[in-house]
Order: sequence, then C-alpha cells, then structure tokens
Amino acid sequence: SRGLGDVYKRQSELIDQNLIQAIYTLDHAIDAIPNDPTLYLRQVKLRMETALRLQRQADSAEADRHVERALAALDQANRVGLDDLALVYTRVRLLGQAARLLNQPELAQYAIQLGQELLERDPYGINSRLLVAGLLWEVGRLDAASGIYRRCLELNDKTYLAGVPRLSEDDLVLVKSRAAWP
Repeated sequence: SRGLGDVYKRQSELIDQNLIQAIYTLDHAIDAIPNDPTLYLRQVKLRMETALRLQRQADSAEADRHVERALAALDQANRVGLDDLALVYTRVRLLGQAARLLNQPELAQYAIQLGQELLERDPYGINSRLLVAGLLWEVGRLDAASGIYRRCLELNDKTYLAGVPRLSEDDLVLVKSRAAWP
C-alpha cells in the first residue's frame, strides 16, 4: 500500500507542475496578446484550480497568492480595456470563491455589488442570475435571493430555443426550493 501512496503523491505533484507550467505559458501569451479575453479567463480558471488544490494540501499562504494573482489578472484585463461579459461573470464568481477561501466576507459583498451590475448587463442570463442569487443566499439575504431565483424560473420557462442555457435538473430542484422561500 505504501507504493500506491507514493504513486498518488507523484501523480499529484505532476498535476501541480502541469498547472504551474500552464499558468506560466498563459502569462507569456497574455504579454504577447493582451487583448484576448479568453487568455485571462483560462488563467483565472487555472489559478483557482491551483488555489483549491493548495488549500486542500494545507498551503493556505500559497493558495491565497494564487487567488490574489487571479484577481490581478482580471484587473489587468480591465486596464487593457477588456469589458467582456464573461470577464465580469468570472470576476463575480472569483470574488465569491475568494471570500470563502480567504474568509473575507467583504469580498462577498463586493461580489454582490458587481453581480448587480452583471444582471443589468445580462438581464436574461440564467447563469448570471444563479451566481448572484447564490451569493445573496450565502450572506443571508434570502429575500433578495429568492426573488432572483423566481426570475430564474420565469426565464427557464420562457427558454425553448436550442442552444440557449436552461436550468439543469439539479439546479431546477435547488431554484424551486429557494424561490419558494419563506
């Protein structure tokens, strides 16, 4: 069994090395093509994956560094003039994750504030509504969250076109229960 433990440890080390190498490659790609929002989105995703892995390995200082670097990547995207809806969505999601990971409730409040702007820009986006409603629910603003969940149900009922996002069965169960609150 000791051998199997060594194999899992080595596998984990290789995954960590590959994540770091991918982030390094994206750093250079962003330097070369700073106006491509996809590069920033991928970098943020990889940094958050790395942060979560490090958090599970009890390396919270290094995990915090990756969260901060993910936020800095989104700031850099803003500085070069990128205002893509996917970047805004990712920032809201990242701030919510960072609030939990770093235990900083003020980040959740900032995420909610940005989330309201996201909803204004994406008034029919079910995923945007799910994100913001979830953040509101987490901080105990249940009335506001349930109103957004009800709107998700309305949008879901009106969505019938192929290729337009709809609620998954799991999301539908969650949304229905929270929309009915209190």
